Amino acid sequence: MNNHRLSLVLINSISIGRGIAGFVFVAVALQPSLNLVAISVYVFAASSDAVDGLIARRLGCTTAGGRALDLFGDKYLTVASALYAAFRGIPLAACLLIVGREIFLLAMRTVSVNNTPVVPLTKLIGVITVLTSRSLTVALLFHPNCIPSQELVFLFEACGLAYGLSVSYSIWRNRRSIRAAFRLP
Repeated sequence: MNNHRLSLVLINSISIGRGIAGFVFVAVALQPSLNLVAISVYVFAASSDAVDGLIARRLGCTTAGGRALDLFGDKYLTVASALYAAFRGIPLAACLLIVGREIFLLAMRTVSVNNTPVVPLTKLIGVITVLTSRSLTVALLFHPNCIPSQELVFLFEACGLAYGLSVSYSIWRNRRSIRAAFRLP
């Protein structure tokens, strides 16, 4: 197996591992006796999100399939985080804004007009929102038996609002290409 192919296998394995870790997180997160496992799995999954894309770009091994795996793993972990937060007592509205944004962007990023994504990736907004929701989830994980503090609830609500505003901005910024995607030929 040549180095390029081996690199692709490694990178895609990291992305697939993140998806699997997301499923494991969902299975163990609400079981207090498995809290250390939940923290470990979640931290692995969250850190792998940055690693696979970085390695792929550095090695020149980006593929459409790899981007799809990365996108799935990222969105799945964010949705799992929001659902965990809701089960832990974070207001449902904030969690629904996070989940709604993720599902909408996932759907819209699969649509292209003239070989251009209708809603392209926005790295800065994506990094800020993902880091915020991941950090807040880790904060919840470190206190599995406690009711979330008012400060943590406020931060989750602010995160949900940021997710809602970012998707609104994405729709506004890409309104022409979104309209074009829904026109009949």
